[in-house]
Amino acid sequence: MTTTAPSTMDLGFDPDALREKYRIERDKRVRDEGNEQYVEVQGDFARYVDDPYLDERIERAPLTDEVDVAVVGGGFGGLLAGARLT
Repeated sequence: MTTTAPSTMDLGFDPDALREKYRIERDKRVRDEGNEQYVEVQGDFARYVDDPYLDERIERAPLTDEVDVAVVGGGFGGLLAGARLT
């Protein structure tokens, strides 16, 4: 059984034009300084580094479990992924 990609008429839009549109928008936001654009969290904003729900830091050994799939997040996409994987 062979399948063919849907045509632009079937989709109702042009995928190449849409990719180009998103590339142009991305290029507006990419900055030459890369990670240097970010500032150190200090001064008035230093409080955002601390977890407000912990009284003291928790130390533990790193996890070494091996998994085939890890779903991070329980939003709609995470729930759909979990349902499909079962």
